[in-house]
Amino acid sequence: MRTTVSPLFSCVMMSLCLAGQACAQVVPTTPSKFSMKPVGGTSASAGIASAPKPAETVYRLVTYVTLSQPRQWKSNDGKSVLGKLIAFEDIVVESRSAAPDAKAAPTMPAKITVVRAGTVRLLVDSKPFEVALDRLGEDERKFIQGIDAGVKAKATQP
Repeated sequence: MRTTVSPLFSCVMMSLCLAGQACAQVVPTTPSKFSMKPVGGTSASAGIASAPKPAETVYRLVTYVTLSQPRQWKSNDGKSVLGKLIAFEDIVVESRSAAPDAKAAPTMPAKITVVRAGTVRLLVDSKPFEVALDRLGEDERKFIQGIDAGVKAKATQP
């Protein structure tokens, strides 16, 4: 007795076989998962890479040489700001071991500059700002000229 297989049955069987093979194939989700990673630094030798040294802490204390008491500085356009007149020279103390002592007596600079290139420095809210003389009012300019003349007279005295 001879059995015949219908063409539809053979087509279904072949489809199942092909589908089974397609399902058996495994593809990694992340191909980089299987890549090699170097050990150590960028050199070809194996070993432990040393970590960089941490940056050395530098303590810095800046002292401003004040030339006036706090006052209202008025500009030509009518705006005003509360601040102190300070010199262009700062006293800077740096230390690598510990924070500098803020109570220690600073060494004053040999020369004090009040006006440089038509500008003065004002200390406003603990921050220094340079302001052009021509932006300040007439009273402020006269005040600065008086302080500048006093500093220059003191510098010429023996």
